[in-house]
Amino acid sequence: MVSKLPRTSPNPPKAGLRLKNPKLWSIEQPQRYVVVTSIEQDGKVVDNYETPFGIRAIQFTADNGFLLNGKRVPLNGVCDHHDLGALGAAINTRALERQIQILKEMGCNAIRTSHNPPAPELLDLCDRLGMLVMDESFDC
Repeated sequence: MVSKLPRTSPNPPKAGLRLKNPKLWSIEQPQRYVVVTSIEQDGKVVDNYETPFGIRAIQFTADNGFLLNGKRVPLNGVCDHHDLGALGAAINTRALERQIQILKEMGCNAIRTSHNPPAPELLDLCDRLGMLVMDESFDC
């Protein structure tokens, strides 16, 4: 699908997207889609940006707890600080990926970030690998 906006448009760009029968993101099958946003000038692409996303429905209920796509999912999670122990606080994407894989093997399906906004790399890996995230923006 391609949407084009005139260069002189005073309104911010808006686009809509409809997917027929989308595959839903889940812990077991983290289905993701990608939207590509391109900027053209004089008929040539001068910039583009890929935005991966998953489609899911979440709900918290008094009777059934957490529901993902209408199914009850017990949250088996950990509180994760931003550093990687002896590896330090600099982002090491492969080390983060390994940590998430080990947590999943242990039966973990959720991470609560601690004290600060998490690295975008962590959020992307969790989305790609099927790990739920409770994103804590700051301490209260």
